Amino acid sequence: MKILILSCSCGGGHDSAGRAVRDEFLREGDECEFRDVLSFFSRHYSKLICNSYVELVKTAPDIFGKVYETNENRYKEWYAKKSMSFSYIAQLPYANKLQKFITEEKFDAVICTHLFGGQVLTHLRRHGKLSVPFYFVSTDYSCAPLLEEVEADMIFVPHKDCIPSFTVRGIDEKKLFVCGIPVAEKFKRRTEKSEARKQLSLPVDSSIVLIMSGSMGFGNPVAQIKEILARVGGNVMVILITGKNKRLFSKASKAFRRNEDVLTVGFTDKVDLFMDASDVILSKPGGLSSTEALVKNIPIVHTNPIPGCETENADFFRSHGMSLVSSDVGEIAGMTARIVTDQGLRGEMLDAQRKNSFPDTARQIVSFVKKQRRKAGTEPEENHV
Repeated sequence: MKILILSCSCGGGHDSAGRAVRDEFLREGDECEFRDVLSFFSRHYSKLICNSYVELVKTAPDIFGKVYETNENRYKEWYAKKSMSFSYIAQLPYANKLQKFITEEKFDAVICTHLFGGQVLTHLRRHGKLSVPFYFVSTDYSCAPLLEEVEADMIFVPHKDCIPSFTVRGIDEKKLFVCGIPVAEKFKRRTEKSEARKQLSLPVDSSIVLIMSGSMGFGNPVAQIKEILARVGGNVMVILITGKNKRLFSKASKAFRRNEDVLTVGFTDKVDLFMDASDVILSKPGGLSSTEALVKNIPIVHTNPIPGCETENADFFRSHGMSLVSSDVGEIAGMTARIVTDQGLRGEMLDAQRKNSFPDTARQIVSFVKKQRRKAGTEPEENHV
């Protein structure tokens, strides 16, 4: 098969999920190409949209939350008037260019990990310009606003308990395939804790707290670290991974330059190994990052959720006993201390995670798409829960 993966670089989760699926196709010997859907308009446009999104989330999260809420409620109007959202209309200028690419490159199917890709492909399908099936991968633990506009052959959803958030919008349950959120292969492998610490030159006997700042650097990890060190005390080490956020790396390095109990790490390809080495992870409740920790089976404290999808992700994890959640620095430190010291709480959280994780999501998606190809146009199977 020859597959096109369409993502969008607004936050790292959509890209990571798309690449996880791409890599699984490649392991199966198929051809698979990964593209930013907005690049079919222009790379400058893609960068502008994604940078604007990141700045809005970082500087005015409450405004972003209001926009999210407005779009979330809009499905009622959409059903009443069958009108198109602004987001849908914004994808139309590059629709023909994308259609030409799909046709000329002779792709057998398209998989989207972002709403924009689903909207533009829906437009092509409605106008008879898409002759191949397309699928949508949900990267959050609830239905994204405006997803009711997307007419995919199948939507891959993270958990059976998420189904009501999709069906309430009128999405047919037969179009939902429950299989988790796809993560990279390395997050499915487990390195024994002492070995992971040895490879990373970390202390073997300390309790290790891992803080992931996220691709957008949301929250106040420096304040969190100070409070955790004060609350937990004793033999504890805090590791802050700042990724590509150079400003945060500089700030944290300067704040803790004389403290051997704090390690600041910039961009690294060893996040999976740092997870294996840690006793608890503090992270924003992004769908992809949360799923990576879930598959790794590490206790989670979710911090500073962005209003909207991340709030819903946090609520999902908390309601299923898979994480603790707070935006208050003192509460976050207290929760961290509880997880480090309370083996019963740790055990309950890890058990809940094992019950609700799907480590082979990418493989299930690839298997489903290839099976549908073999069936050559017959109706999709029921049911997928």
